[in-house]
This record gives sequence, C-alpha cells and structure tokens, in this order.
Amino acid sequence: MVIKVVFSIPDSVPFQVCKLSDPGINKCMKSAIQSALPLLRDGLPEYEIAPIEPIVIPEWIVPARPPLNYEQKHKNWIIHNFAGSTVKDAQIHFNNADFFLTIIAHNPEISARLEYQYDNAILDGIDVSSTGFFSYTYNGVELQIDFHGKIEKQIRFTEAKLRIISIEKFNSKFESNETEKIKVMVNYYNENAQYLVATEKRGYEMSYANALMAIANNVFSKFPAEKLFIS
Repeated sequence: MVIKVVFSIPDSVPFQVCKLSDPGINKCMKSAIQSALPLLRDGLPEYEIAPIEPIVIPEWIVPARPPLNYEQKHKNWIIHNFAGSTVKDAQIHFNNADFFLTIIAHNPEISARLEYQYDNAILDGIDVSSTGFFSYTYNGVELQIDFHGKIEKQIRFTEAKLRIISIEKFNSKFESNETEKIKVMVNYYNENAQYLVATEKRGYEMSYANALMAIANNVFSKFPAEKLFIS
C-alpha cells in the first residue's frame, strides 16, 4: 500500500498585515518587513519558506571591464547577514495591477565567501590567473532596493534593483595555492579598495537584487495578496 502525504500550507499569515486604507501604510510596511526578517532568517518550514541565512548563489560572472580587464567567474557564493538589516524606510505604492516597494536599510556587516576562477587575468602587467576562494566583508552598509511586481492572486515580482548607497569599510581576502599571484592581488585590492568597490559594485548589486527578488517571490507566492494587504 502506498501512502501519499499531501503538504498543506496553513491559512494564517505569520507576518504583520497592513491595511490598504491606512494613511500610515508605509510605517506599517516598514514595521512588517523588520519583524519578518528574524522569521525569514531561520525559515518557516510549515509554509515551505527556506531560511535566508545564508543566501546562496550557485554561480555568477562579472564581465571584464576596467580596471579589472578579465572575466570573473564565481560559484557557490555564500552571503551572510542580509537578515541582520535595520529597515530605515519603506515606501509602498499600488497602481492598478502594479505593485511597487522601496526599502532603505542599514546593515552593520555583510560577509561572503565564494569560489573564483580568473583566466587571462593581468594586474599591473602581472599574470594573476588562478582559482581559489575569495571572501569579503562590508561594514556599515547603506542600501536601497526597489521591487516592481504584478498583483494577480498573489503578488509576483518581475523586477528588482539594488543600490549600495555607501560602505564604511571593505575588507577582502584571497585563498589559493598560487601564493605569489595572491600577494599581487591582495596588494592591488588593498591599495585600490575604494576605487574597486565603486567600479565593481554594479555586478554585485545585480546579483544581490536577483537573489532578493527570488526570496521575495518565494515568500509572497505562499499567500493571497488580500491576506497580506487587507482593505
């Protein structure tokens, strides 16, 4: 005899619900997002919502562009502490079937580790082509993320943009068997840290935005829009 187990998602909503007619809906949304972060950090298995600590991105490529004129291939990117953000502001807007959400947040420390592969990589005339691990830490991060979605039975996000407004401090580390090449890269990154953050962050911002949109869609797909935003 085969026993089939059917998973049933509870009818209740585990998050703070906001009222559409409330003139303070933005304040409600700010509170709702802040209170949801610790729940999402550990995940909600009863709703089939996976933990967001850490966020994992299987693979990602940064195209070659100055000052790093080589393609940066990355995989198994593990990012910690997005859930440790403090929501400073949230703005929500409905326009017919369109849904817009802007979040401005502060994070004391975001850290990550990933596997890298750099081919035909030249820094200051030296070939630093190698494979290994790259880790980094952002301290004192101010960021903004803009979501655009469609309101159907659920809210489905179709676009997300993330902008790193500022970073107080940036540290990075390479690990590889190519020790001499690593020394060159470490020296270059340390001497040009602020410039590299400014020029390279767009590729990171796009990857963060895509990962956060996937998380948002996973969460919002579990509940009818009318249960998250009551009239």
